Formats: sequence, structure tokens, C-alpha cells
Amino acid sequence: MAILFDEKSIKLGHVDGCVFRRMNGKIVMQSMPSQYRDANSPAQQKQRSGMCNILAYYRLLKNIIHGQFAEVGGRTYNNFVSSNLKLDAVELSKEDYKKGYCILAPYIISKGTLPPLEAQVVDNHLEVQIKGEDWQYGDILRFIKVTKKESSDNPFLMVANYDERIIYNAKDQTIVTQELPHGAYAFVHVRCKGEDNTKVSTEHLVIV
Repeated sequence: MAILFDEKSIKLGHVDGCVFRRMNGKIVMQSMPSQYRDANSPAQQKQRSGMCNILAYYRLLKNIIHGQFAEVGGRTYNNFVSSNLKLDAVELSKEDYKKGYCILAPYIISKGTLPPLEAQVVDNHLEVQIKGEDWQYGDILRFIKVTKKESSDNPFLMVANYDERIIYNAKDQTIVTQELPHGAYAFVHVRCKGEDNTKVSTEHLVIV
């Protein structure tokens, strides 16, 4: 960047790859950029579409996953979005987001220090191995479900809910769900030791 003092001979604008403009009362000359980033490139379109689906999921799950990123610190919204932006984008148009739609995706729904449960899909059932040594009296096994709204024929109109089981006598065991309809599911190990002391396992939704 060059600073020019003879303002009378300079016109503002660009000439031959240089830009002349006023800055802090002086005329400065800068070279024009050799290329511009396209704000509507295919990669950026994909990222925006992926963000729409993440936000659609957060809209469904925000009350269920509240506190499931507490060990990370910060807002649940920020942690949920930043964690899932790192995954391969599942694209949803802005128009479909406004209609309340979402597309099933294996998003991260909790981050914590308890051992992960690593649920597996077996013949449309979800199986999880419980290791007694990892559990304490009163721990919670939370089962999160994202499925198609029963009252709608639209496969992209989803609802989310959850069930909880309190574990009083932990032992090594395998827990198997009933046969599940097409949807996204997750088991989360939750340990509550007070209002501001919640520990969870790190889990993601599994598509059935």
C-alpha cells in the first residue's frame, strides 16, 4: 500500500490493477486482489445446506440434549452446531428448513467423560452393552428417538422424544430395544450429582 500526498492529481477509483481511495484523510493506493472468493461456490452452498439440517435437528432436540455438553463448557447450541459442522454435510434446503423438515443424520448429541456406550444396530433393534463397573447407583440410561411424525405422510417431518431408565443395581448386561421404525436413535449414560454437576457419555445418533 502506498500513501499519496498530491490529492489534486488523483481520482478515486481503480486504474490498471490499482485502487485509489481515501483513508484517514489521505489518498492511498492498493493493488487489486488477483482473485475473489465466490460466496456461492458449490462447497459453500453445501455447507449452508448442511447447517440448515443441523439447525433443524437442534430445533427438535434442544430440550432433550440440554446439559449433555455441560462438561465441555459453553452453550449447548454452540457445542451441538460446532461438533456436527465437522461431519460430512447432510443437506437440507433453507425452504425445507422453514417448513419444519429435517433429514436423518448421525449427529453428535452429547460430549462428556463417561465411557461411550457404542450402541449397535442388529436387525432393526438397538443393542447396548452395560458394564457394571462404569455405573453408579442412580445413574440414568437415556434413550433418544428421532422418528417420522405419525400424523403426517411426509417422511421429512420428524418428532423427537426420549425415555429414561434409572439404574439402581448395575451389572454387566446387554440391553436390547424392541424393533424400531426407521429413525435416528441414541443411548446416553447420564450421571447427575447436582444441578451444575452432570456427567454424560459421548454419543451420536445411529440410523435404523
